[in-house]
Amino acid sequence: MKQKTNSGIFNLNILEEKITSYNTILLDLDIDWLRKPNLSSNSILPFVTENTMVEILPLNMSKEEYFKTTFIGKLENHKKLLNGIQTTPTHIIRHYYINRKYNTPIGFRSSFNQLIADIILLNEEITNFYKFKLIGTKLNYLIPTLRTAHSLFEEKEFGNNDYCKIKKNIFLDTITKNYNLSSFKSIEPTIKEEQESSEKKIYTFTGLDLYNQIVNARNGLKEERKRFDEFEKFIGKEFFNSEPIDIVAQFNINEKHENNDKNEIINIHIKDKSNYLHDLGDGIQSLIVLMYTIFIAPENTMIFIDEPELNLHPGMQRLFLEQITNNQVLTKKKLTYVIATHSNHLLDLTIEKDNISVYSFSKKENGKFQIKNVNAGNNEIIRELGVNNSSVFLANSSIWVEGISDRNYIKAFLIAYCNSEKRSMPREDIDFAFLEYAGSNLVHYEFSYEDNDNIKAFALNNKIFILADNDSGKEEKHEKHKELCELNPENLKYKSTSPYREIENLISVEIWSKAMIELCNKNKIKKEEEKISVQESISKKISKINIEDYNDKYIGEYLKALKIPELNDVFETSGRTPKSLKSEYKAYLSKIILDKTINKEITWEDFSKNETVKSITEEIYEFILKK
Repeated sequence: MKQKTNSGIFNLNILEEKITSYNTILLDLDIDWLRKPNLSSNSILPFVTENTMVEILPLNMSKEEYFKTTFIGKLENHKKLLNGIQTTPTHIIRHYYINRKYNTPIGFRSSFNQLIADIILLNEEITNFYKFKLIGTKLNYLIPTLRTAHSLFEEKEFGNNDYCKIKKNIFLDTITKNYNLSSFKSIEPTIKEEQESSEKKIYTFTGLDLYNQIVNARNGLKEERKRFDEFEKFIGKEFFNSEPIDIVAQFNINEKHENNDKNEIINIHIKDKSNYLHDLGDGIQSLIVLMYTIFIAPENTMIFIDEPELNLHPGMQRLFLEQITNNQVLTKKKLTYVIATHSNHLLDLTIEKDNISVYSFSKKENGKFQIKNVNAGNNEIIRELGVNNSSVFLANSSIWVEGISDRNYIKAFLIAYCNSEKRSMPREDIDFAFLEYAGSNLVHYEFSYEDNDNIKAFALNNKIFILADNDSGKEEKHEKHKELCELNPENLKYKSTSPYREIENLISVEIWSKAMIELCNKNKIKKEEEKISVQESISKKISKINIEDYNDKYIGEYLKALKIPELNDVFETSGRTPKSLKSEYKAYLSKIILDKTINKEITWEDFSKNETVKSITEEIYEFILKK
C-alpha cells in the first residue's frame, strides 16, 4: 500500500539525491553539472505559453553566470537547513519521512517540511531555467539599428571642401559601449577564425566597414569568394533584371600611397554602366547591408537583426523574408534568425510561414517581460500593430481573387511560368498585390466612375485584374463585369476560370498525382509502406478517369469518383452529392502546390497542360508589367 505524502516527493532516494545535488551546488557550482544532458533542451522558448513571465538574460552574460546570480542567493539561504538535515541521523529522517510520526523534534519537523517545499519549488525553477536553449552559437552575427551602407566622410579643415574618409567604425564603438559588448569580438571573422575558434563570439555588422569587407571578400579564400559571388547574383537578380553585376570597392593604389581616400567608394557595375552605391535608393542600400551579412555568414550561424524594416518598402520587406526562408543558397546553410521588429507587414507575412515563431514581449515590473506566443489564427498582436491590406495601396497593380487558395495558385502559376520562360518574377507588394473580395462581395464594388454608394474600386488601386470562379447560374454577373472592362480596358481586366467551374478544376492530372497524397487522412496513413500503397492506388485510379469529364462539376465529384477512402472527408456534401473542397483543405492543397512549385517539384510543364492556366497566367503577367 502506497504511503501518502504532502511533499510531492514519493521516493526517499530521490529526496536524498536532491539534497546531495543542491549541497554540491553550494560547495562548487560545477559547470559540467550545469550542462547535464537531462537538463538541456533543443528548442528555443519551448514552454512559453500565452502569459509566460521571464527575465531576459543580458547579452553579455553567460548562462552559467546568470544561474549563479539568480539561484545562488536562494541556495545560500538553505545552507544552514541543509547542513542541519545532513547531520541528522538517517534513521530519524527515514522514520519521519515514511511514518510521518510527530514524535521527532519540533525544530526538525518544521525545518524538514520547509526544506522539502523549498527543494520542490527550487527544482521547478531550475528545471524551467534549463528548458531554455542558450541562444547563440559559436559564431553569432548582430545587425543593429545603427547601420548604413554609406561611407562616412569629414571635412579636413572647416570650409575648404576637402574631405577624407572616416576610417574608424564609430557605429561599432557606439554599439559596443551602449550594449556592453566589449567582452565579445565584434569584427568580421575570417574563414580560418570560423574553423578554429572555440570561444563564443558576436560579430556586429553596422555596414560602415562594408567597403573593407568587399575588398577582403574579393581577395579572400575560395570559400569567401564563393559566398560573395552568391550575394552578387542575388542583387543582380532582384534589382537589375537578372543581369550579371560586379560589386567593386573602388580605389586607386597611387592615391592610397598619398593618403587620399576620398574616392574609396563602392560601385555596382552592370554592363557598361557604373552606379555609386550611395546613388541607389535607401531601400536597396538597406537590403544590401542586411543580405550581405546573411550571404557571407558560415553554416549554422545565428543572426540577430534589430528592426530589418528600416528604410524598406513593404515589398522589400516581403523580399527580405522570402529570401531568408526560401533562398536555397541560404537554407542550405541552416541559419537561425532572431528578429526584433515593429513592422506590421513582416508580422502579417509570417502568418503563412510554418517555420517562423512569433513572440510579443511586454516589459513588466521588476525587470521581467511578459511573452506571448502569437499563433496563426490568433491575430490580437497583429491587430494591435494595425495590420491590414495596406500593401494594395502601394503596389503598382492589384489582383483581385476570391480567397487565399486563389492567391497561392496565382503565385504558383507565375513562379513556374517565370522559371520556364527565364523571365523576372514580379515582386509581390511592389509590382502587384492581392485583394481578397470573397466571392459574392464583388457586387459591393463600383468599377466605373459613377457616383453611388458602392465602394470605389479605383480608389484602392488604379490597375485591377479580377479573377473569378466560373460559377454556373451566374452568367449575368460575368457578362456585367466583362462590359465594365470594355469601358476601361487599360486599367481593368476581368477573367474567369471558364470553362472550368472553379480554380481547383484547373489542376492537371500530373499535379494531382504529385499533391493528392498530401490531402489524404493522415490517421489512416501512418507508416511509410501505407503511404507507398496509397500513392500507387492514386496513380492507378487517376489514369483510369478522364478529369476533363469534371470540368464544370464540383471537384468533390472527381475525388469521389476515384474511390480513395482516405479522401472521403476532404470535400463538402449536400445530401449525397459531393461539392467543393472544405475550406481548410482548399487552403491546404493550394499551399502544398505552391510549396512544390517553389521547390520545382511542380513545373510549368505540369501547369501548362491546361490551356486556361496558360491563358490566365500570361494575361496576369502582361497586365502586371504594363505601365
